[in-house]
Amino acid sequence: MRSGLKGIILFVIAVFLLATSKKDLLTSSIQEWRIRRKMIYDASESQRELVFDRKSLEYDSIHQQFKNPELYFEIVRLGSIDFKKHMSSNKRIEDSSTAENASESN
Repeated sequence: MRSGLKGIILFVIAVFLLATSKKDLLTSSIQEWRIRRKMIYDASESQRELVFDRKSLEYDSIHQQFKNPELYFEIVRLGSIDFKKHMSSNKRIEDSSTAENASESN
């Protein structure tokens, strides 16, 4: 039992001497721990601040559909467009200041 207690005391003394002799090691590890703790706290605070915006739809009984009174943008996809085909067209449009040639394009 004495040897086990002696080993624990020697280990505590060694850790204490190591921590006090290497102050940079101790301060840097404490600063890293504080930074990690602050990042975890900030992440949890940002999750609490999430607020969802609710919108209301109005039902138009005449047309039997819902309408959104708020201004919004809608993305409409018309299908796949071959941009290379449109880019490689060999048509040239020239602007001219004369009225005769204004409607002609080459």
